[in-house]
Amino acid sequence: MLRSMTGYGVGTDRADHGEFIVEIRSVNNRYLEVSVKLPKELIFLDPSVRSELRTIVARGKVDVNVRWIPSPQAPPLCEINVPLIEHYLSELRKIANTQFNFSADLSGLLSLPGVLVPTPLALQGLQLEASLRKAVRSAGQMFDQARRSEGAELSKALAQYLGSVEDCVESIARLKPELDQLMLSRLAENIRKLAEAVQVEPQPGRIEMELALAADKVDVTEEIVRLRSHIKAFRERLDAQESEPIGKSLDFLVQELHREITTLGNKAREPLVSPYVLRAKTELEKIREQVQNIE
Repeated sequence: MLRSMTGYGVGTDRADHGEFIVEIRSVNNRYLEVSVKLPKELIFLDPSVRSELRTIVARGKVDVNVRWIPSPQAPPLCEINVPLIEHYLSELRKIANTQFNFSADLSGLLSLPGVLVPTPLALQGLQLEASLRKAVRSAGQMFDQARRSEGAELSKALAQYLGSVEDCVESIARLKPELDQLMLSRLAENIRKLAEAVQVEPQPGRIEMELALAADKVDVTEEIVRLRSHIKAFRERLDAQESEPIGKSLDFLVQELHREITTLGNKAREPLVSPYVLRAKTELEKIREQVQNIE
């Protein structure tokens, strides 16, 4: 089942002392890159969020935003260590009396080490962790469904582009007998012109031997076989029902398809096949762009 790397999901879960609201967003990325935003007092739950997320997504730049709404009767997650603040203020005043003007800044004081102390509720992290994991899984379900829906649209577009590439390859295959004859005729003419230019009479059978060698170098049978094989492999991956990520394998196949069609075009430099080679490359570029969106 093909998934896009772009998606959005939101999920909630209500714990004894409040409610978690989790939002998950993702965009394309070569690897899995996760950014988690948690309330400062719940930062200790960051590893739990990342652990849960790794069961949901394998590739992409993923942003997770967690909000915590405490119930009215819920005790605070942190309390202020008043004696420690008084100690900090005392030390700061000593410095200020001798060196600079001093004015207390509450936000700055609260950020000093040890000022905010976790309460028993925060220390009972297992209850909060279980609730947060549920919210992440709930958001993950919507997130995954969004990626599957977009993946289905991507699959249709890729199948259409791949069909166009296949049409070009089969058109070239049908033209191959005529193409071979054209290239052999051109090679024979070039050999004769070269023999005339250097005023050398070719040995009996020499032209035929040179033509056979040259024909082998410009034959596109191998490229057609490989193109067909890669197209088949690409289509099988598109149609597969497994949930494993396939974006990297599709990207590799696109590179191989482009390499083979380029080699074919370099061998068969004939107006007869050039439009098909150009069209195939154009469709492969469309495929390459879309594959970058696939997990």
